[in-house]
Amino acid sequence: MSTLVDTVLLAAVALRIELRTRAALAAATLLGGIVLLLAALAAGPDAARLRGLAPSLVGIATAFAAVAVADRLDRVDREDDAFSALWLLAEDRRALYLGRTAALATLVVALQVVLWMLASALLDVPLVGSLPLLVTAAALTALGVSAVSALVVPLAAGSSQRALLLPVVLLPLLLPTFLASIGAVDAAFGGRPGDALAALALTGMQGALFLGLGLLTYEAAAAPE
Repeated sequence: MSTLVDTVLLAAVALRIELRTRAALAAATLLGGIVLLLAALAAGPDAARLRGLAPSLVGIATAFAAVAVADRLDRVDREDDAFSALWLLAEDRRALYLGRTAALATLVVALQVVLWMLASALLDVPLVGSLPLLVTAAALTALGVSAVSALVVPLAAGSSQRALLLPVVLLPLLLPTFLASIGAVDAAFGGRPGDALAALALTGMQGALFLGLGLLTYEAAAAPE
């Protein structure tokens, strides 16, 4: 029970800090919006083509923005050696991993909501009919992204090349989750519910796999030096 309580408290603290500063989500939304706009301009003025590319464009924008959010949350934790203090105080250090995963997942879901709203405005994507599937895909994508990021980001915390290292390491690991999620949304927009459900199941399995791996290895991977 202590692990669950600690997880909720740690996630709530991280989210409260973000709600006060809005630094991570604002920067990530701006980055995602720029990626979305540039990709749309590169694709050309064909409206039908843009609507077809919307799932991929939103997925690309989310991937880059999620890395920025994960980096920001970790930097906040490490100011004034706060992470080291939490590490020493935690009864079950898996709560640190679960709390970070929960906070990051919440922010990634919010980020995807904003990006889909931008896609609807910029690319004329109809969202109403596919809303339940989009919400499910966003939640499962956030689980996979957060489970990986909460494990990998601490590994690069002490590196002088952190800004370069994080995207290089994280993006390949996030690729399978985003490919499955993009496939689910694309199938939903194309009127193929069976394919959409299969892709969603794959997205969920990847998230569960990454979460289990994180629970097993986080203490060894994230221990402060």
